[in-house]
Amino acid sequence: MKKTRIVLVVGSLALMFAAITAAWRAGLPVARARVQATHREAGGSLPYTAADLVGEWDSVGCASAHQIGAHTPDAFFRRFYLFSETSFNVRYSYYTDPACRTPVFSERINGWSELGRVRPDLPYTREALVVYGTVLLTADSAIGQKVLASCGAAAWTIGQEYDLTAPGCPAAGLRPRSTCIGDYELVRVQNGVYYPGYRAADMCLRSGRPTRTQSVGARKVSG
Repeated sequence: MKKTRIVLVVGSLALMFAAITAAWRAGLPVARARVQATHREAGGSLPYTAADLVGEWDSVGCASAHQIGAHTPDAFFRRFYLFSETSFNVRYSYYTDPACRTPVFSERINGWSELGRVRPDLPYTREALVVYGTVLLTADSAIGQKVLASCGAAAWTIGQEYDLTAPGCPAAGLRPRSTCIGDYELVRVQNGVYYPGYRAADMCLRSGRPTRTQSVGARKVSG
């Protein structure tokens, strides 16, 4: 009986997430049109649109993970984005050295995104909403195996990608799906470089939306 109840609860959570995601995606065109119309009525111009993001964006050099946010690992990273007008795929690769030559682990996240209102107090910046689809992690070295040992897989094989969408991975700063399905984001695009929000609070909550963007970004390389 207990096992049946657990299965039913898990199934209900999956159905609820699917319904939320479907409703959110269905509302994207309406939300986008509403934001653009409101800003035009206010006499402003959009600093950039979803169409401007379409394509591939690669890190501007190797940077300290502490430049992403306040609660990040002692490591260095590079990241690569692939955007459509409504979806994204981002890969973070972490390293032990400032030249990004000694790998630790990498994470790949895809999902859906929607740009929101323009922030008049922050140049070239808009709010955004991000909904996670899948979260995949890979141990890229023996060090990475140790870092990710407490997450998901019973034993991490170097180079093999594991799906951690449901349980998350605290060691990598990833919450379980049951407690977080996405982020309230802040995005700046300036001089051809994409800067996401500085992660200082719980971005799963509206109140945790960043108040400023990161100092390191990714430059558009195609699209």
